[in-house]
Amino acid sequence: MRRGIRTVKLKHLNTAGYFPSGNERLYYRPKGQKGIAMPDLPRDHPKFLAAYAAAAGLSQLPMPSARSGSIGAGVTAFLVSAEYLAQSPGVRAHWRRALDRIRAKCGNAKMKDLQPQHIQKDLQGLNPHPANNRLRVWRAICNWWNDQIMIPGNPAAEVKRHKVPKSDGFTVWLEADIEAFRNHWPLASAERLAFEVLHWTGARMSDAIALTEGMVGRDGWLTYTQGKTRNEVVLPFRASAPEFSGPDGQAMLLAAVDARPSRHAVLIVTSFGKPRSVKAASA
Repeated sequence: MRRGIRTVKLKHLNTAGYFPSGNERLYYRPKGQKGIAMPDLPRDHPKFLAAYAAAAGLSQLPMPSARSGSIGAGVTAFLVSAEYLAQSPGVRAHWRRALDRIRAKCGNAKMKDLQPQHIQKDLQGLNPHPANNRLRVWRAICNWWNDQIMIPGNPAAEVKRHKVPKSDGFTVWLEADIEAFRNHWPLASAERLAFEVLHWTGARMSDAIALTEGMVGRDGWLTYTQGKTRNEVVLPFRASAPEFSGPDGQAMLLAAVDARPSRHAVLIVTSFGKPRSVKAASA
């Protein structure tokens, strides 16, 4: 399969950290001009491109240059589809990394020529878990292409998943491990606050990095919507917690929250006070 695809470059975009969602906080700022804030959206989102076009005075939306019928064009179409945009921010971020690699690797190849062996070749060299994750993305996009009558069938469905070695899962921390962590990191540290938030809320990392004090109501209960399942979660933050929750979990959380040297939009930040991305926070 032929490789390489030219993509449009959005000029004069300056990064100023990240939104709680994980998207870049971008400004359209040509040299010598005042910056114009871009929306809290991925760069390939139609509304982001519309805002960029308006700021740059363009008559039409900037779009990647991909030959019609190519895999690159198919990826571009998928990235603005309802199927892709309906996924949680964490899933979209994972899919986007895989799709960018697919587009860079075989973007000029024709979709109609795509065969299972081409996908198998793309998975070569990857460890079992990354290979299966990439295959999941291939299956999703090929299924969408088939639904849109871009290709006949789903060639990714014929590719077998890699066998993965059995695992005992994550190591469970004992009380001694928790005590050692708390003894090492002082209350005012970003590491300690991140731990106490995760320990008390039990939130997924993708949800935990977006938690804010603004989600805590006057009654002291924290309410947020899970990114992956879209389920609503309600738990005591400053409200009285039930006895079975343990004697010190909530107290430690509130102590770390109150000990912060500075306040930010989100609770979990870096030592420099910047929001954490899911990838960096999970590393």
